[in-house]
Amino acid sequence: MLSFEAYEEFVNKVNVTDFKRFIIENQSTEAVIQMLSEQDDLIDLPEGYENLQVSASNLAGKCIKSSLDIEEGQIIGPATINTNRTILGRYCNHALFANTTFRFINGIHTVIATRRIPAGEEITMNYREVLNYRYSKEDLCPVG
Repeated sequence: MLSFEAYEEFVNKVNVTDFKRFIIENQSTEAVIQMLSEQDDLIDLPEGYENLQVSASNLAGKCIKSSLDIEEGQIIGPATINTNRTILGRYCNHALFANTTFRFINGIHTVIATRRIPAGEEITMNYREVLNYRYSKEDLCPVG
């Protein structure tokens, strides 16, 4: 029987591999993605989101975790405010089977739980879904 640690390691490898595939599919490179992720556009979350913290990630670099349980369908918070990213927009790592979805609500890019997320679990999103959603809302223009 597979231990939880071995299962978690397997899932992390799947997510990292899928992220690399995502980069190739979008005709980019890890260096370009790294440069984009490090843009100086970070803005504080509004009041009421003190449960969200930047933590070390098992996937890559840093991540977002909540000190409280998050229920399925619950709005986790804004990914962007105006043209600036919050910590949710900056540190939400990619996962093939993410625990959130991304929606444009009242003019704000918003992260919503797609399942119950226990306190301390990394909050993830599927970057393909985010791009497809933003293209469908004409928030982004496809390259090429």
